[in-house]
Amino acid sequence: MHFLSTDVVPITSARARLTEIAAEVVASGQPKVLTRNGESYVAVVGVADLDEYQRLRAADHMRNLHDLARAASEMASGKAMPAAVFRKQTGVLVMGVATDGPPTARRKSVKRRTQY
Repeated sequence: MHFLSTDVVPITSARARLTEIAAEVVASGQPKVLTRNGESYVAVVGVADLDEYQRLRAADHMRNLHDLARAASEMASGKAMPAAVFRKQTGVLVMGVATDGPPTARRKSVKRRTQY
């Protein structure tokens, strides 16, 4: 989502203009980003947008749970593909652990031709 400069408001200014900012958000449907020390801090969004965000987040969570249950079922029934076979077929490193963070999936580098 792109914001106009008028959609970004320092939090110190927002304190004095909160009613006005809320009315602008409701009228335009465009959220406002409040900044603190020049950094994005919080957003003022309409209730309908918040409800939609929460609905989408819950649906995504349910899809993830469904996928996990299906994967567990496939593993229990022996249908799951061993990681070594998957890596060989796809060139993807499965659950490679980066030294500075959580597990990641990496693809082997592929030389690509650039067309001009």
